[in-house]
Amino acid sequence: VLRRHIAGQPRNHQTRIGPSEIGVPCERRIGYKTAGVPEVNDRGVAWKPWVGTALHSETAMAFELDSLKNHNGGRWLLEEKVTAGQVNGTDLDGSCDLFDVHSGTVVDWKFTTRNKLRDYRAHGPGDQYRAQAHTYGLGWANRGYPVLTVGVFFFTRDGEFTDRLFWSEPYQEQVATAAIARADRIAALTTSLGPALALPLLGTAD
Repeated sequence: VLRRHIAGQPRNHQTRIGPSEIGVPCERRIGYKTAGVPEVNDRGVAWKPWVGTALHSETAMAFELDSLKNHNGGRWLLEEKVTAGQVNGTDLDGSCDLFDVHSGTVVDWKFTTRNKLRDYRAHGPGDQYRAQAHTYGLGWANRGYPVLTVGVFFFTRDGEFTDRLFWSEPYQEQVATAAIARADRIAALTTSLGPALALPLLGTAD
């Protein structure tokens, strides 16, 4: 039952590139995604992504209950779809975990391990998560909201509640537009040359 349920999750069938992927350092990975090339590695049951999805749902519920109990409806905007631009003529949209209207802050939840948390604490969230946060910020700005700050809140799956980290910085539109332009350039290359010729030309990363 669990295998069928997890396999049927929408995120396991997403074919378009989204805000969570445009910032990955590997250009070839973006090329594969924008070209619509299906994954060939059988990763088995996507257990960790499913656990992350479940934790996202519980976190959203906590903020929904806070809105009801404290009568602050309208402060927390949860799991709303925002559109930041286009990649290869297709909308680049995604579901943003939380936007705090009072402070103009974008928040994305990440559920990770204690080992990875130490790395994020020492080196920051990395290009991928940073671009994702600013891209969500651009999406909210496109909807007319004043965006001041973007942040990523890291929690651990194998630790305690105290094992957490909130990274944030002022919203910078150019971070999002640069990531979108890069993905659009890669998509244009794979479209014009075809995946067979274009993908080997794209750089890779660790």
